[in-house]
Amino acid sequence: MRNYKIDNLKAILIFSVVFGHLIENNPTAISKFIYIIIYLFHMPLFAYCSGIFSTYNIKKIFNNLIYPYVVFQIIYLFFVNQINNINLQIQITTPYWLLWYLLALVFWKFIIHLLPFNSKKEKITLLIISFILSIIVGLDTTVGYYLTLSRVIVFLPFFLLGNINKNTNYLSNVINKFKLKKNINYSNRKISNYILLICVLFILMISYLISNNLANINIAWLYGSYSYQTIGYNSLIRLGCTISSLVFLCFFLLVIPNKKFPVISNIGKSSMQIFLLHGFLILIIREFNLFSNSLHPIFDQLIITLLIIIVLSQNIIKKMTKHLIEYPF
Repeated sequence: MRNYKIDNLKAILIFSVVFGHLIENNPTAISKFIYIIIYLFHMPLFAYCSGIFSTYNIKKIFNNLIYPYVVFQIIYLFFVNQINNINLQIQITTPYWLLWYLLALVFWKFIIHLLPFNSKKEKITLLIISFILSIIVGLDTTVGYYLTLSRVIVFLPFFLLGNINKNTNYLSNVINKFKLKKNINYSNRKISNYILLICVLFILMISYLISNNLANINIAWLYGSYSYQTIGYNSLIRLGCTISSLVFLCFFLLVIPNKKFPVISNIGKSSMQIFLLHGFLILIIREFNLFSNSLHPIFDQLIITLLIIIVLSQNIIKKMTKHLIEYPF
Protein backbone atom coordinates (compact mmCIF):
# COMPACT_ATOMS: atom_id res chain seq x y z
CA MET A 1 0.00 0.00 0.00
CA ARG A 2 1.44 3.33 -1.04
CA ASN A 3 2.32 5.84 1.68
CA TYR A 4 0.53 8.97 0.50
CA LYS A 5 1.57 10.90 3.60
CA ILE A 6 5.18 10.69 2.44
CA ASP A 7 4.21 11.46 -1.17
CA ASN A 8 2.41 14.59 0.02
CA LEU A 9 5.36 15.53 2.24
CA LYS A 10 7.77 15.10 -0.68
CA ALA A 11 5.54 17.34 -2.80
CA ILE A 12 5.92 20.09 -0.20
CA LEU A 13 9.67 19.47 -0.02
CA ILE A 14 10.30 19.53 -3.78
CA PHE A 15 8.22 22.71 -4.02
CA SER A 16 10.48 24.17 -1.32
CA VAL A 17 13.61 23.09 -3.19
CA VAL A 18 12.58 24.74 -6.45
CA PHE A 19 11.17 27.86 -4.79
CA GLY A 20 14.29 28.19 -2.64
CA HIS A 21 16.53 28.04 -5.70
CA LEU A 22 14.43 30.69 -7.46
CA ILE A 23 14.48 33.21 -4.61
CA GLU A 24 18.11 32.57 -3.63
CA ASN A 25 19.47 35.67 -5.35
CA ASN A 26 16.63 38.02 -4.46
CA PRO A 27 18.02 41.08 -2.66
CA THR A 28 15.04 41.52 -0.30
CA ALA A 29 14.87 40.69 3.41
CA ILE A 30 11.64 38.69 3.02
CA SER A 31 13.30 36.46 0.42
CA LYS A 32 16.21 35.79 2.74
CA PHE A 33 13.80 34.99 5.59
CA ILE A 34 11.82 32.50 3.47
CA TYR A 35 15.04 30.98 2.15
CA ILE A 36 16.36 30.38 5.66
CA ILE A 37 13.10 28.78 6.82
CA ILE A 38 13.09 26.49 3.78
CA TYR A 39 16.67 25.41 4.36
CA LEU A 40 15.90 24.55 7.96
CA PHE A 41 13.75 21.62 6.86
CA HIS A 42 13.71 20.70 3.17
CA MET A 43 16.86 18.57 2.79
CA PRO A 44 16.83 17.04 6.30
CA LEU A 45 13.26 15.91 5.68
CA PHE A 46 14.12 14.63 2.21
CA ALA A 47 16.85 12.54 3.85
CA TYR A 48 14.25 11.22 6.29
CA CYS A 49 11.89 10.26 3.44
CA SER A 50 14.72 8.53 1.58
CA GLY A 51 15.60 6.58 4.72
CA ILE A 52 12.05 5.26 5.00
CA PHE A 53 12.18 3.63 1.58
CA SER A 54 15.87 2.73 1.54
CA THR A 55 16.96 -0.82 0.81
CA TYR A 56 20.39 -2.20 0.03
CA ASN A 57 20.46 -3.51 -3.51
CA ILE A 58 23.77 -2.96 -5.29
CA LYS A 59 22.15 -3.15 -8.72
CA LYS A 60 19.56 -0.49 -7.82
CA ILE A 61 22.25 1.67 -6.23
CA PHE A 62 24.15 1.65 -9.50
CA ASN A 63 21.11 1.97 -11.78
CA ASN A 64 19.19 4.62 -9.82
CA LEU A 65 21.94 6.58 -8.05
CA ILE A 66 25.48 6.15 -9.37
CA TYR A 67 24.48 6.09 -13.04
CA PRO A 68 22.27 9.23 -12.94
CA TYR A 69 24.83 10.96 -10.73
CA VAL A 70 27.59 10.50 -13.31
CA VAL A 71 25.29 11.32 -16.24
CA PHE A 72 23.85 14.50 -14.71
CA GLN A 73 27.21 15.57 -13.31
CA ILE A 74 28.65 15.60 -16.83
CA ILE A 75 25.54 17.20 -18.36
CA TYR A 76 25.26 19.92 -15.71
CA LEU A 77 28.95 20.84 -15.88
CA PHE A 78 28.81 20.98 -19.67
CA PHE A 79 25.55 22.98 -19.57
CA VAL A 80 26.78 25.55 -17.05
CA ASN A 81 30.05 25.94 -18.96
CA GLN A 82 28.10 26.76 -22.09
CA ILE A 83 25.44 29.00 -20.64
CA ASN A 84 27.80 30.96 -18.34
CA ASN A 85 30.77 30.87 -20.72
CA ILE A 86 33.09 29.43 -18.07
CA ASN A 87 35.35 26.40 -17.97
CA LEU A 88 34.56 24.18 -15.01
CA GLN A 89 36.50 20.93 -15.02
CA ILE A 90 34.49 17.83 -15.88
CA GLN A 91 34.92 15.56 -12.84
CA ILE A 92 32.81 13.30 -10.62
CA THR A 93 34.46 13.62 -7.20
CA THR A 94 32.88 16.93 -6.20
CA PRO A 95 29.16 16.97 -6.98
CA TYR A 96 27.89 19.95 -8.90
CA TRP A 97 25.29 21.90 -6.94
CA LEU A 98 22.17 19.78 -6.26
CA LEU A 99 23.76 16.48 -7.32
CA TRP A 100 25.31 16.07 -3.87
CA TYR A 101 22.11 14.36 -2.78
CA LEU A 102 22.54 11.40 -5.13
CA LEU A 103 26.08 10.77 -3.93
CA ALA A 104 25.01 11.16 -0.31
CA LEU A 105 22.32 8.52 -0.83
CA VAL A 106 24.97 6.10 -2.07
CA PHE A 107 27.04 6.61 1.07
CA TRP A 108 24.02 6.37 3.37
CA LYS A 109 22.89 3.08 1.86
CA PHE A 110 26.34 1.60 2.28
CA ILE A 111 26.53 2.87 5.86
CA ILE A 112 23.37 1.09 7.00
CA HIS A 113 24.50 -2.05 5.17
CA LEU A 114 28.05 -2.18 6.54
CA LEU A 115 27.47 -0.99 10.12
CA PRO A 116 25.53 -2.94 12.78
CA PHE A 117 21.97 -1.75 12.27
CA ASN A 118 19.73 -4.67 13.17
CA SER A 119 18.64 -4.66 16.80
CA LYS A 120 16.80 -1.77 18.42
CA LYS A 121 19.82 -1.08 20.64
CA GLU A 122 22.16 -0.91 17.63
CA LYS A 123 19.83 1.45 15.77
CA ILE A 124 19.44 3.84 18.68
CA THR A 125 23.18 3.76 19.39
CA LEU A 126 24.07 4.48 15.77
CA LEU A 127 21.44 7.24 15.60
CA ILE A 128 22.89 8.95 18.70
CA ILE A 129 26.45 8.63 17.34
CA SER A 130 25.34 10.08 14.00
CA PHE A 131 23.80 13.13 15.70
CA ILE A 132 27.02 13.71 17.64
CA LEU A 133 29.13 13.32 14.48
CA SER A 134 26.88 15.75 12.58
CA ILE A 135 27.77 18.41 15.14
CA ILE A 136 31.48 17.75 15.64
CA VAL A 137 32.28 17.33 11.92
CA GLY A 138 32.04 21.10 11.65
CA LEU A 139 35.27 21.34 13.65
CA ASP A 140 37.22 19.68 10.83
CA THR A 141 38.22 22.17 8.14
CA THR A 142 39.27 19.37 5.76
CA VAL A 143 35.74 17.95 5.38
CA GLY A 144 33.65 19.86 2.87
CA TYR A 145 32.32 19.60 -0.67
CA TYR A 146 34.72 16.85 -1.80
CA LEU A 147 32.63 13.67 -2.21
CA THR A 148 29.98 15.70 -0.36
CA LEU A 149 31.40 14.19 2.85
CA SER A 150 30.29 17.03 5.10
CA ARG A 151 26.66 16.78 4.03
CA VAL A 152 26.77 12.99 4.21
CA ILE A 153 27.62 13.28 7.91
CA VAL A 154 25.44 16.30 8.71
CA PHE A 155 22.23 14.83 7.26
CA LEU A 156 22.93 11.17 8.09
CA PRO A 157 20.86 11.27 11.32
CA PHE A 158 17.71 12.11 9.40
CA PHE A 159 18.28 9.27 6.92
CA LEU A 160 18.85 6.85 9.81
CA LEU A 161 15.75 8.14 11.60
CA GLY A 162 13.68 7.46 8.49
CA ASN A 163 15.18 4.00 8.10
CA ILE A 164 14.52 3.17 11.75
CA ASN A 165 10.94 4.30 11.31
CA LYS A 166 10.60 2.01 8.29
CA ASN A 167 11.87 -1.02 10.14
CA THR A 168 10.32 -0.50 13.57
CA ASN A 169 7.43 1.87 12.87
CA TYR A 170 8.26 3.48 16.21
CA LEU A 171 7.83 7.05 15.03
CA SER A 172 4.76 6.12 13.01
CA ASN A 173 3.19 4.52 16.07
CA VAL A 174 3.83 7.63 18.12
CA ILE A 175 2.37 9.93 15.46
CA ASN A 176 -0.58 7.65 14.75
CA LYS A 177 -1.35 7.48 18.44
CA PHE A 178 -1.56 11.22 18.79
CA LYS A 179 -2.70 12.40 15.38
CA LEU A 180 -6.04 14.09 15.02
CA LYS A 181 -8.86 11.71 14.22
CA LYS A 182 -12.53 11.77 15.01
CA ASN A 183 -12.51 8.22 16.36
CA ILE A 184 -9.75 8.65 18.95
CA ASN A 185 -10.55 9.45 22.54
CA TYR A 186 -10.50 12.93 24.02
CA SER A 187 -7.26 12.29 25.88
CA ASN A 188 -5.29 11.45 22.74
CA ARG A 189 -6.88 14.32 20.84
CA LYS A 190 -5.81 16.65 23.61
CA ILE A 191 -2.25 15.27 23.59
CA SER A 192 -2.11 15.63 19.82
CA ASN A 193 -3.18 19.25 20.10
CA TYR A 194 -0.48 19.88 22.68
CA ILE A 195 2.23 18.34 20.49
CA LEU A 196 1.08 20.36 17.51
CA LEU A 197 0.88 23.51 19.62
CA ILE A 198 4.45 23.00 20.87
CA CYS A 199 5.68 22.57 17.29
CA VAL A 200 3.85 25.68 16.10
CA LEU A 201 5.10 27.77 19.02
CA PHE A 202 8.67 26.58 18.41
CA ILE A 203 8.44 27.41 14.69
CA LEU A 204 7.02 30.85 15.51
CA MET A 205 9.82 31.44 18.01
CA ILE A 206 12.49 30.42 15.49
CA SER A 207 10.84 32.60 12.85
CA TYR A 208 10.88 35.56 15.24
CA LEU A 209 14.56 35.04 16.09
CA ILE A 210 15.49 34.74 12.41
CA SER A 211 13.51 37.83 11.38
CA ASN A 212 15.24 39.89 14.06
CA ASN A 213 18.73 38.68 13.15
CA LEU A 214 18.61 38.48 9.35
CA ALA A 215 21.61 40.73 8.85
CA ASN A 216 23.75 38.52 11.08
CA ILE A 217 22.79 35.18 9.53
CA ASN A 218 24.94 33.64 6.85
CA ILE A 219 22.72 31.39 4.76
CA ALA A 220 25.70 29.09 4.13
CA TRP A 221 25.37 27.98 7.78
CA LEU A 222 22.40 25.90 6.62
CA TYR A 223 24.14 24.11 3.75
CA GLY A 224 25.96 21.55 5.89
CA SER A 225 29.00 21.88 3.66
CA TYR A 226 31.35 24.17 5.56
CA SER A 227 33.36 23.92 8.74
CA TYR A 228 32.63 26.34 11.56
CA GLN A 229 35.93 28.11 11.06
CA THR A 230 35.47 28.57 7.32
CA ILE A 231 32.31 30.70 7.49
CA GLY A 232 32.28 31.84 11.10
CA TYR A 233 29.67 29.93 13.05
CA ASN A 234 29.67 27.25 15.76
CA SER A 235 28.30 23.96 17.01
CA LEU A 236 25.42 25.63 18.90
CA ILE A 237 24.08 27.12 15.68
CA ARG A 238 24.24 23.73 13.93
CA LEU A 239 22.60 22.07 16.94
CA GLY A 240 19.84 24.68 16.80
CA CYS A 241 19.34 23.98 13.08
CA THR A 242 19.15 20.23 13.76
CA ILE A 243 16.57 20.65 16.52
CA SER A 244 14.55 22.98 14.28
CA SER A 245 14.58 20.37 11.50
CA LEU A 246 13.29 17.72 13.92
CA VAL A 247 10.46 20.01 15.02
CA PHE A 248 9.50 20.68 11.40
CA LEU A 249 9.54 16.91 10.79
CA CYS A 250 7.18 16.31 13.69
CA PHE A 251 4.95 19.17 12.56
CA PHE A 252 4.61 17.91 8.99
CA LEU A 253 4.01 14.31 10.05
CA LEU A 254 1.20 15.50 12.30
CA VAL A 255 -0.59 17.76 9.83
CA ILE A 256 -0.12 16.03 6.45
CA PRO A 257 -2.88 13.52 5.73
CA ASN A 258 -2.22 10.00 4.49
CA LYS A 259 -4.59 10.56 1.58
CA LYS A 260 -4.12 10.67 -2.15
CA PHE A 261 -4.43 14.10 -3.76
CA PRO A 262 -4.09 13.53 -7.54
CA VAL A 263 -1.80 16.44 -8.44
CA ILE A 264 0.04 16.83 -5.14
CA SER A 265 0.68 13.14 -4.56
CA ASN A 266 1.90 12.69 -8.14
CA ILE A 267 4.35 15.56 -7.66
CA GLY A 268 5.68 13.86 -4.54
CA LYS A 269 5.91 10.53 -6.34
CA SER A 270 7.90 12.23 -9.13
CA SER A 271 10.11 14.30 -6.84
CA MET A 272 13.40 12.77 -8.00
CA GLN A 273 12.88 13.62 -11.67
CA ILE A 274 11.79 17.13 -10.70
CA PHE A 275 14.84 17.45 -8.46
CA LEU A 276 17.28 16.40 -11.19
CA LEU A 277 15.72 18.39 -14.04
CA HIS A 278 14.63 21.67 -12.48
CA GLY A 279 18.22 22.88 -12.10
CA PHE A 280 18.54 23.47 -15.84
CA LEU A 281 15.54 25.81 -15.76
CA ILE A 282 16.91 27.60 -12.69
CA LEU A 283 20.26 28.17 -14.42
CA ILE A 284 18.53 29.63 -17.48
CA ILE A 285 16.35 31.90 -15.35
CA ARG A 286 19.39 33.13 -13.41
CA GLU A 287 21.49 33.68 -16.51
CA PHE A 288 18.86 35.90 -18.12
CA ASN A 289 17.73 37.59 -14.86
CA LEU A 290 14.12 36.92 -15.76
CA PHE A 291 12.78 38.45 -12.55
CA SER A 292 15.01 41.54 -12.51
CA ASN A 293 12.21 43.85 -13.67
CA SER A 294 9.40 42.14 -11.80
CA LEU A 295 7.29 44.32 -9.52
CA HIS A 296 6.38 41.32 -7.37
CA PRO A 297 9.25 38.82 -7.78
CA ILE A 298 8.27 36.48 -4.96
CA PHE A 299 4.72 36.11 -6.29
CA ASP A 300 6.03 35.55 -9.82
CA GLN A 301 8.58 33.01 -8.56
CA LEU A 302 5.84 31.23 -6.64
CA ILE A 303 3.80 30.83 -9.84
CA ILE A 304 6.85 29.71 -11.84
CA THR A 305 7.68 27.16 -9.13
CA LEU A 306 4.20 25.66 -9.36
CA LEU A 307 4.46 25.49 -13.16
CA ILE A 308 7.91 23.85 -13.01
CA ILE A 309 6.96 21.11 -10.57
CA ILE A 310 3.66 20.36 -12.31
CA VAL A 311 5.22 20.17 -15.78
CA LEU A 312 8.26 18.15 -14.68
CA SER A 313 6.07 15.66 -12.81
CA GLN A 314 4.22 14.63 -15.97
CA ASN A 315 4.59 11.10 -17.32
CA ILE A 316 5.72 12.37 -20.72
CA ILE A 317 8.73 14.01 -19.03
CA LYS A 318 9.44 10.76 -17.23
CA LYS A 319 9.38 8.84 -20.50
CA MET A 320 11.60 11.40 -22.26
CA THR A 321 14.25 11.39 -19.51
CA LYS A 322 13.99 7.79 -18.32
CA HIS A 323 17.31 6.70 -19.83
CA LEU A 324 19.08 9.62 -18.16
CA ILE A 325 17.62 8.98 -14.71
CA GLU A 326 17.74 5.17 -14.76
CA TYR A 327 20.36 2.88 -16.28
CA PRO A 328 18.80 1.76 -19.59
CA PHE A 329 20.51 -1.58 -20.10
